[in-house]
Amino acid sequence: TLEENLAKPTDYFVAAASGRAELLPGVFIKDSHAHPGYTFFGAIQNSSNIVCGKLGIRLGAERLYRYATSLGFGSVTGIEFPGETPGHLRPVSMWQPRSTPTIAIGQEVAVSPIQLALAYGALANGGVLMQPQLVKEVRSPDGRVLRHSVPTPVRRVFSEGTISELRKMLCAVVDSGTATA
Repeated sequence: TLEENLAKPTDYFVAAASGRAELLPGVFIKDSHAHPGYTFFGAIQNSSNIVCGKLGIRLGAERLYRYATSLGFGSVTGIEFPGETPGHLRPVSMWQPRSTPTIAIGQEVAVSPIQLALAYGALANGGVLMQPQLVKEVRSPDGRVLRHSVPTPVRRVFSEGTISELRKMLCAVVDSGTATA
């Protein structure tokens, strides 16, 4: 939603004093901690499933799917390692009414460790997804370089402005939010 200018970090969202909210008819989402509401920044900082589900609905299924696949979720990365799995991300045509808010909070999707590392790497690289590599170079027994890997960008997923704001939010999760331990 940051990238699409659908919400700013200071925008306020109602959560639920009870810790449970109906986001769509018959679609209930729970927070592990009851709170009446948060700013977008505070929702990320405090891991509010309710607000993130609402943000997913605001973004919409098609755009949520586009960003998830742009990060590499649902497909193999092409890394030179046997047995790589594409994870699990169904096409939008197979989503249920509850899928948009639940996928927005990380449910109904499965990602491999390398996919997750690449997604966070895109945050560290200013919004650019990189081609994964496990080996920097291969040398012969006498020290000659037989193969050298060079970092290769795959695509830009987010603008640098979005990444700057998102980094602040994610740092707050560990500095003063739900992941301080």
